[in-house]
Amino acid sequence: MYCGRNEERFAKRVVDVLKSGYDRNKLIERAKGFTWEEIVKREIKIYNQVG
Repeated sequence: MYCGRNEERFAKRVVDVLKSGYDRNKLIERAKGFTWEEIVKREIKIYNQVG
């Protein structure tokens, strides 16, 4: 649920999730991609692109 720096959009997305519920299994699978190893890989990729 990325909304950039738009607070109103973020608030709307939070309300939407609270109203409609969420898929617990989907959230768990998504969270697995946020390991320190994966975060570091993404950061290194960005640093290499920037130069």
